[in-house]
Amino acid sequence: MSATVDQVLDGIAECLQVSRSTISPTTVAADVPAWDSMAVVELVFMLQRDYDLTLPPAQATTLTSVEAVLKILRDAGKLA
Repeated sequence: MSATVDQVLDGIAECLQVSRSTISPTTVAADVPAWDSMAVVELVFMLQRDYDLTLPPAQATTLTSVEAVLKILRDAGKLA
């Protein structure tokens, strides 16, 4: 599945359980108190479930910003 940036932002907001209006391409973990280690696990599951991506543990630790999530999807050819 190829996603749009808006679809990814919606998914990130859902994982973090925050309003979509608080998530943008420039959002970093420090901007969102809910973006903790459990949220990273949720993001990994979302990438696996929605985009058929499996991240090695070392790559999962890089999920500290929306841009990092978008880059993973871009690099995998999953972002429209």
